[in-house]
Amino acid sequence: MAIESARLRACAILAVSLTAVSACHRQERVYIEDDDTDSASTLVSSFKMYEPAASRQLMGGFYDLEANSWRWTARDFVIDFKTPPLAATRGATLSFSFVIPDVVIRKVPAFQLAAAVHGRQIGVQNYTAAGPQTFTAAIPRELCGPAETVVDFHIPKVMPPSDSDKRELGVIATAAALRAE
Repeated sequence: MAIESARLRACAILAVSLTAVSACHRQERVYIEDDDTDSASTLVSSFKMYEPAASRQLMGGFYDLEANSWRWTARDFVIDFKTPPLAATRGATLSFSFVIPDVVIRKVPAFQLAAAVHGRQIGVQNYTAAGPQTFTAAIPRELCGPAETVVDFHIPKVMPPSDSDKRELGVIATAAALRAE
């Protein structure tokens, strides 16, 4: 009994000591605020889905990052790009890289992807094979914003939710870019 009492006292002393040490080493959380309120200044015109820019520029219709490199899209998704220099006077080319998994092309054999800027369609492309794909479309200069250009994407037929995955799945997004003509 004396040994148990000694052990309990030793454990109590150790717990108090560890608490005191951790209190001495606690660091205050520091929050850094960006003084720049212009969101376009933090945007980029080209990024891969795993880069920090993606989290700032994927405005909706994207699921969480998977395998530290790609994201599923939903039926409708939106990307906000920094307008590249000269795009507002020359126009731009949109490039969206993605993968159509075999399981998607089997369920949706006539796969289509469309894009619009300011409600005006800039391109529609059809895909009949699984694998890596690239959607490209020209954006007329009058649709390119002075600081940023928002592109809305639409997939008419997607993989519906299933018992194993409750999400509506479009494509696997890997990269996006907007380049001046």
